[in-house]
Amino acid sequence: MNYKRIYLLSLLAACCLAMMGQSVEDQKKEINKIKKNPDKYLYVEIIDSLEDLALGKAQHALQDDIDDYVKQQKSLRQAQSIIARNIKTQTITMPRGTNRYRAFAYVAKADILPASNAVVRENTVAPQQPEAGSTVEPIVSNRHDETLQRLAQLKKVAEIAPALEQMKAEGRIADYAKKAELKGDINQYVLLLCTKEGNVKAVLTEGPQRKNAVTGQSDAAANYKGVATMCVKVNN
Repeated sequence: MNYKRIYLLSLLAACCLAMMGQSVEDQKKEINKIKKNPDKYLYVEIIDSLEDLALGKAQHALQDDIDDYVKQQKSLRQAQSIIARNIKTQTITMPRGTNRYRAFAYVAKADILPASNAVVRENTVAPQQPEAGSTVEPIVSNRHDETLQRLAQLKKVAEIAPALEQMKAEGRIADYAKKAELKGDINQYVLLLCTKEGNVKAVLTEGPQRKNAVTGQSDAAANYKGVATMCVKVNN
């Protein structure tokens, strides 16, 4: 795919909106309305035991659906850039104490637009910080950065293996291994630094001068003591 996807909040700011100020029943009614209108909306629904993981999977699955939709639309697939405005997401706790979460993400097809000549500027009127419950989707410049973004969302060690297998099946990553088992140049690998408590402490980009994939700031594996390291080779 030779176009870039740009996600906008309101008219100008790049964001992903979360449904706010609605009761669970209102949210369910809105979901049902959307599901009854597949000619107007793209939507995905994911159930997982971790709320953040369910939400992340839903967002990425919707991005893939947007890609597929664009391929089918002559007016869109020729564009150098695509704007998908007002992407909305929400999670609902499943009933009866199942400790599972349902994440729902959708976008109106009318809000997926060609943007070959669009100028994206910062909205100086909007608040600089997103409202509570919202998540920011940075502009994704290429598939490598998109994959890095997905790795940066991993919070628990238990999430790593299934996520890496999924990304490998999608052709996003070429290989992964524990640091002790690595045979190639470690500078070519993204590093996932994991604590004994089962948390992903940091995700560092490739190269001798690494950056923290979450903060965007310069960082190094030497800054983290007592961690295990998973090395991931991301395809360009």
